[in-house]
Amino acid sequence: MASDNKFMVRTRTPFLGFPGISKDDFDYGVYATEDIEIAEIVVRLSGNWIVEPSRTSIQIGERHLESSTGGYVNHHCDPNCVVLCNLVDLTLTERLVPIDVKIKGSLTSMMISNPKPVLVAIKPILKDEEITFDYNTTESNLANPFKCNCHGNWIRGKAHRFQE
Repeated sequence: MASDNKFMVRTRTPFLGFPGISKDDFDYGVYATEDIEIAEIVVRLSGNWIVEPSRTSIQIGERHLESSTGGYVNHHCDPNCVVLCNLVDLTLTERLVPIDVKIKGSLTSMMISNPKPVLVAIKPILKDEEITFDYNTTESNLANPFKCNCHGNWIRGKAHRFQE
């Protein structure tokens, strides 16, 4: 599985007063620092859990994770990653499960598993390629809906996925 060293956060905000620079020239995102294979963990998401969504949080179940790295992962309708939960089962084996699966079990099994959200590659990712996921797969309702650059449709969250 991939280490956390397989990505870098790029945050470059140009000087807006410079001739020829507009707000559309902002360059931010998370990029691969080496080739990544399918099914590799690309980013282990961590941060603060909040109740209400923010512009940069990622919804995991009913809570929202405000992650310093995850907040820079951009949306794409044909993403190269998916958000999953990494948990440890009772045999101490790591398992990747979808975030919307209702995990039931004893208190002991939940304490052992300690599920952690991760971004996992669903297609090969080349060095310097941007890491992306589909926001409509995690968010019920986005705090800041937007028109996506992929096809111009509104990205609002799962509750609105088939509306335009």
